[in-house]
Amino acid sequence: MKSSVFDLQVNGTTMGIHRWLPDEGPAAGIVQIVHGMAEHGGRYEWLAEQLTGRGWVVIADDHRGHGRTASSTGTLGHFADQNGWNQAVEDLRTVALHEMAQHQQAGSKGQLPHVVIGHSMGSLLARDYASRYGSDLSALILTGSPRAAGLVGKAGRALARTYVRVRGPRSEAKQMHKLTFGNFNAAFKPNRTDYDWLSRDTGAVDAYVADPMCGFTSTNALYVDLIGGLERVNNPKLVSTMPRKLPIWIGSGALDPAGGHRTVKALVKLFKSAGLKDVTAVTWADARHEVFNETNRDEVVEAMLRWLDTRVVAPADRS
Repeated sequence: MKSSVFDLQVNGTTMGIHRWLPDEGPAAGIVQIVHGMAEHGGRYEWLAEQLTGRGWVVIADDHRGHGRTASSTGTLGHFADQNGWNQAVEDLRTVALHEMAQHQQAGSKGQLPHVVIGHSMGSLLARDYASRYGSDLSALILTGSPRAAGLVGKAGRALARTYVRVRGPRSEAKQMHKLTFGNFNAAFKPNRTDYDWLSRDTGAVDAYVADPMCGFTSTNALYVDLIGGLERVNNPKLVSTMPRKLPIWIGSGALDPAGGHRTVKALVKLFKSAGLKDVTAVTWADARHEVFNETNRDEVVEAMLRWLDTRVVAPADRS
């Protein structure tokens, strides 16, 4: 696998981009990884290694306010003062088009297969992306993807908006952070760290804790964006705009506080009720939030790759 990190001008922002290439041969297609909140694209190198071994080019940006991109946007954990969610989704589109142009085979007809893998907050961005540009996707893969939060979510967004109004959009969301991540860890007492909820693999958790670009407290404006995005992508009207034949794979740990059996079941129902015809869901007993960093990660990735091998088709063949 050949790896590189570079900066790309994306919609007025200098974004950090991680790229992993197969050692040889033409690209089977492009997998775009969309990372979660308070982490960065570089954490997915192991997953990229598995994918490049199957011939895929893998790309992952650091979102606005995350990783290398944070130095451009100026505030860690902040998309934008206003309209940040939409900007983050459109950033993904710009990165995808750039990568397609870089790897399109000379003389070939049509575009390379394009697969999006979204994790946690990234899964919400990926679902929004699929509602806008799903006709260009060959498959959508979601892990740690939350369902609608209902009244609790509406109350949380109202609270975050109040903090934005009183303290400013770039104010640190200490209370919101405690209400979300603090509650996630409560189910795993006695806690070894503040992030036991991520994985049973203590090495993976310790690496997250030691990474200065992980686990930070985001801004109140980002929480407004996040909760608004959560409501948006769980709206049946939006889901119905995704291509009905788009293959979707949902992976979750059974003990994921942001996912789990009930959430996966609700997402499958949401997608199928909207007319989506190819939805596959897998839940692993005892696994937590980051299934690609779990103790059974080999099993998780092999299941995903087997599914992907049977689903990738040219976008022109779908409607």
